[in-house]
Amino acid sequence: MSISSPSTQQGAIYQNFIGGEWRNSRGSETFASTNPAHTSEVIGRYQRSTASDIEDAVRIRNGERGDPAL
Repeated sequence: MSISSPSTQQGAIYQNFIGGEWRNSRGSETFASTNPAHTSEVIGRYQRSTASDIEDAVRIRNGERGDPAL
């Protein structure tokens, strides 16, 4: 399984892992995760999940059919 992540000057932006697959968030916001020992060191950038992303994850977990576009 390959991870297709857009890149920035700070590196890759990681996707959400939902239902055994890497998926883009429906939103466009991202956030940085920093090294707790060196808070100026960004260890990764991640897509911020939206309420729709969470609803999809719950539907998939419960075995329900989600958005057909997924």
